Amino acid sequence: MSPALDQVTLGFSVLLGLLRAVGRATALAFARVFTVATVVSRLAAALALAGVLALASMLFFDLLIVLLVLVLPLILGAEGSLQ
Repeated sequence: MSPALDQVTLGFSVLLGLLRAVGRATALAFARVFTVATVVSRLAAALALAGVLALASMLFFDLLIVLLVLVLPLILGAEGSLQ
């Protein structure tokens, strides 16, 4: 066999040895940690999206107020001058 293939085989055997060293209790502990991390990351993403949507709604609310206060009287005033 070639030296590169021997090194790859040695790498796989070391990896398998490390995986065998992890016990069941350790695997369950890691699974719980990863589950909590997933829940926390999803919660953080949901809160960030809620913040962005709240800011976007305020922007559109402000634009609506500007439309009602500034632009609509100009339009109504222009219609009155035409009549």
